[in-house]
Amino acid sequence: MDFLRQWFGQPVDWWHLGLWLTVISYGLGLVLMYVVIIWLPEDYLCDESRWYQRLRRHHPLVYWLIFLLKNALGLMLVAAGVVMLFLPGQGVLTLTLGILLLDFPGKHAVVSRMLSRPSVLRLINRIRQWAGRPPLRLPQRK
Repeated sequence: MDFLRQWFGQPVDWWHLGLWLTVISYGLGLVLMYVVIIWLPEDYLCDESRWYQRLRRHHPLVYWLIFLLKNALGLMLVAAGVVMLFLPGQGVLTLTLGILLLDFPGKHAVVSRMLSRPSVLRLINRIRQWAGRPPLRLPQRK
């Protein structure tokens, strides 16, 4: 831990360091959430086939690389989110982002159901309107 003492120039106050890391992670989490909401395609809830799934036919090596990296990052975020549920940090937000990155059967239905709730969809579409993006379209009921 001497590198921290050299970096800060004084003994490390762990409580303040933890507080600042919590504040920074909260701010980064909010920014990341807004970026994801803004850049979601408007047909995200309607289209189950993702752009990287189409790579499977044309570039299988690139597909598997993206698949593995995306799921590894998702697993790390889920693990960090579970830890942050009990420690300072944005546990629920981190856990949600991790689940969104993971690929598992039925995920699209769960995410669509969560994002289709009227209060959530209204908030998401308000953020998208503020950014000049079209609102998310709901899937047609069968």
